[in-house]
Amino acid sequence: MATDTTEMTITSDEQLLAAERAAADYRTKRAAEVAAERDKRMEPLRAIVNAPAFDQMIADLLAIQRSGALIDEGSIDAHLRAALQVLPNLKVSVA
Repeated sequence: MATDTTEMTITSDEQLLAAERAAADYRTKRAAEVAAERDKRMEPLRAIVNAPAFDQMIADLLAIQRSGALIDEGSIDAHLRAALQVLPNLKVSVA
């Protein structure tokens, strides 16, 4: 019984291309895994910032700050202004 064998010589260029493809495939796969892990960690926070109550809270805090009702409460007013700068950005960052 005869067997056909084909000898194949792999050049260093072919090996390099194969290694580059394998590395690119690994990087793509790893990037997808990292993104999935991040999404999973962000789920609880995303649920909070995407809830209608979050937007309403920001609107209510903004109304209080604009009314000037707490302007004499220096520390509270400063924290309120800081929160109003951070909270909308948090929503954008988590989205």
